[in-house]
Amino acid sequence: MKKIILLAIVAVAVTGASCRKTRTCDCSTTSTTVTTIGSTSSTSTSTSSDKTVKDKQKKGDFRKMENCYGTKGVYTTNFSGGSYVTTSETTCTIK
Repeated sequence: MKKIILLAIVAVAVTGASCRKTRTCDCSTTSTTVTTIGSTSSTSTSTSSDKTVKDKQKKGDFRKMENCYGTKGVYTTNFSGGSYVTTSETTCTIK
């Protein structure tokens, strides 16, 4: 009986330890802004990236702590005679 309990404790410990790894959150953001003034429009695009690395992390906990989620949004600003429309998309992956 003691051997079975001991084996169960070892199995749980090994399973719990194997989930903790070095995790990397790799995010890239692309923003495109279309500026319209009267009948003239122009487009500008920018990209950026961000990487966070931490040791001994569980995947779910790491995602929450580092806010490693993808997002997408469209933002519009109107002004007299024109507008700005910015589309922003962030893609994040955990490795």
